Amino acid sequence: MTIVNMGAFAADNAAVLRAALQSPHRFRDATSKSSTYQVIWDSGASISISPDRQDFVGPLVKPSVRQRLQGIAKGLNVEGHGHVLWACHDTSGQLRLLKVPAYYVPKCRVRLLITASLLQTYADEKITVQAHCLTLRGIASDPTRGAVVAEVDPQNNLPTSMAYRYNNETAKTQALQSTVLTVNAPNINLSEPEKELLRWHC
Repeated sequence: MTIVNMGAFAADNAAVLRAALQSPHRFRDATSKSSTYQVIWDSGASISISPDRQDFVGPLVKPSVRQRLQGIAKGLNVEGHGHVLWACHDTSGQLRLLKVPAYYVPKCRVRLLITASLLQTYADEKITVQAHCLTLRGIASDPTRGAVVAEVDPQNNLPTSMAYRYNNETAKTQALQSTVLTVNAPNINLSEPEKELLRWHC
């Protein structure tokens, strides 16, 4: 069983979260493929779905009676229910944690983030719908709750976002080491003159 203290998690991983802002492309490139996955945003169901036990935090409760899904994953057995924790890039390049109720369905081929459940969890936020994307608008005054965009994937015509395995410490450490270079070109926290001054200082 994995139990996550959200406050401690955010504090312990502050440097890693900043790395995503400093160089989001290098962060993505340095993170192993096994630590990244796609999440489809779906408005047609009542609860999110994941086929991966590692996505879940806290207790995973087995259903008292046999449950089968409808819709996209029709006919598949529900092996448990709990909460998933998915880390997605927000519009500023930071990693935002999304924790929502979900079913554990090992035979499902995709991860589904249900928009109704997302809005129930983050009731003070809104989702805006455009032809090419969905946007969870976030809270401007809270840096841990930035806006998250799910672009429509041309292969399946569904809004999809990239997520990262929150508990893969090795991958995050490697990503951090390869991204946090103060004078690196992708670091958007410093202007070019400031970077040049630091180079001369070094």
